[in-house]
Amino acid sequence: MMKKDALATTFRERHGFTIGQELSAKGGAIASMLSFPTGALLPMLAISLIPKSWSALATFVSVLIALGFTGYAAAYLNGADKKHATFRNIIAGILTMLVTYVVGLLFKQGGL
Repeated sequence: MMKKDALATTFRERHGFTIGQELSAKGGAIASMLSFPTGALLPMLAISLIPKSWSALATFVSVLIALGFTGYAAAYLNGADKKHATFRNIIAGILTMLVTYVVGLLFKQGGL
C-alpha cells in the first residue's frame, strides 16, 4: 500500500480518514452547539446533588463521563474514529482540569 500511495495510506492509518473524504461541517456545528449544555448537565447535577464531602470527586468523575460522551457524540456526527476522539477529549479534559487546579493553588484559591 505504501508503494502505491504513501500519503493516502499514512492518513488513513493514522487519522482514520482518506484524503478525499470530506468531514461534515454541519455535523461539527451541531456537535459544538450541543456539547456545552450536554457536557455541563452531568457535572452540574453532581455539584448540586452530591454531599459536599464527595463533591470534588463526584465532579471530577462526572466531568470525565461528560467528556467521554461529548467526544463520542462529536465523532459519531462527523464520521470520525469514536475511540480516538473519546480518548482525546478525556485526556485533554484531565490536563485542563489539572492545569486549572495548579493555577488555583498558586493563587491560594484551590484545594480539595
